[in-house]
Amino acid sequence: MPPLTEDRETLKRQGDEFSDPVLAANKIFGGGLVCLDAAGYARPGGDVAGLKIRGVALEQVDNSSGANGDKTIQSSKGTFLLDSTGLTIADIGANMFISDDQTVVKTATTNNIVAGVLVGIESATKAWIKIS
Repeated sequence: MPPLTEDRETLKRQGDEFSDPVLAANKIFGGGLVCLDAAGYARPGGDVAGLKIRGVALEQVDNSSGANGDKTIQSSKGTFLLDSTGLTIADIGANMFISDDQTVVKTATTNNIVAGVLVGIESATKAWIKIS
């Protein structure tokens, strides 16, 4: 495409909410971390090779007995309070890694799935994570 030669209206998505097909045999709990696998299916967050963070589930979706994509999950990016361990204010600004669907850790995990950036702490065990 050639560069612009005049103003244009560029559409913007309202909010950072997504709807994704859920991987077969998975149940995602509301408020839990949601990841996408290599094929683009949503599943609960975890330290599993090939996953990418998508956001936090806005609802519970049970696709335990369904095939890939039989159900969809609504999730959102943003800043969320998640469980963690051993945090101090010196950790603010660091990448946090997914341990499971509700826990992030500051030390790289086996598969190094980045959840987001630590932007604040409530306590040594509660982390404000910006997922973007």
